Amino acid sequence: MEHYRFVYDAVMQRKVIFDNILLHPGRKRYEYLILNDVNVMYRIDRQSKKCEKMFPGPWRPYGIPPMATFKTEYEIGYPGEDFTAQEWIFKEKDSDAVLWRGVYGLKYCFPVVETFFNPNNRSESNTINFYDIASGIPDPTVFLPPSECRDAVLVHEKPPAYF
Repeated sequence: MEHYRFVYDAVMQRKVIFDNILLHPGRKRYEYLILNDVNVMYRIDRQSKKCEKMFPGPWRPYGIPPMATFKTEYEIGYPGEDFTAQEWIFKEKDSDAVLWRGVYGLKYCFPVVETFFNPNNRSESNTINFYDIASGIPDPTVFLPPSECRDAVLVHEKPPAYF
């Protein structure tokens, strides 16, 4: 299980993703700076400050895909402190196989949970649980590549699909 903290900018198609260091002591910790608007992604080792550059892959906005199907609506939380959420699914074309499942708040369409299913192996999935959501970008400088990335070497790796 992975835990990340991230900042997301849908308009400029940018994300900054930080490993949650408290949950994985002793493991390499990375920061991922994904700048789809200029087709570059940086992976920065948070300890050594080594920076690698790669291609980010297609932009995947957080939100309900246009061809998704509404499944159900329910309340989440304690009475009086709850909110209405809607569950949506996206199926493979001409199949009953679900590729994506998302739960979004009805009022502001904020994400609650998303699950991606591997189309080649239905028993594999990645689930993203969203919490501590804040509107807006608290510090836009997080989208500026650090100086150690000026001479970053291009590596030919695919970023995780759920980024």
